[in-house]
Amino acid sequence: MRKLNPCGWVLGALLMGGSAMAAVRPMFPMEPVEMNPIEIGANTVGNAPITVRGSSVSGDTLWVRVMHGGGCRQHVYGLTWSGSFMESQPVQAHLQVTHNANQDFCRALLYRTLHFDLTPLKEMHREQYGGEHGSVILRIRGSNGIGQFVPYTF
Repeated sequence: MRKLNPCGWVLGALLMGGSAMAAVRPMFPMEPVEMNPIEIGANTVGNAPITVRGSSVSGDTLWVRVMHGGGCRQHVYGLTWSGSFMESQPVQAHLQVTHNANQDFCRALLYRTLHFDLTPLKEMHREQYGGEHGSVILRIRGSNGIGQFVPYTF
């Protein structure tokens, strides 16, 4: 009896109109963590490697999906903003996802869903530009500098 190569299964699924991605799942489920405020000013959390995988806004909450290495210690997350807007239409804000791995050198690939309260950013926008409603393009990035652009309308 001939053994089938797993690569052949994937190729077969693709050729028959299926998806090889349907069988791929993250090693760890994405788990929500507590709501965090935006840090305005300098990063006080840490600068361990972290990758932003996706982001969205719901109301005044920014949801960010991240991944990083670790698995043996508790990690701390943050979101840093300088407190200033880039002038454009609409204005833009650079946000940096920060990460303290607490010296966790384990090699598991961890996925997390973080959420942050955008109220301080909204209040600063109202203070600087006036009006009850506004829009900001959030430029969210991880430690690798690669990021996402997400509209925030309030």
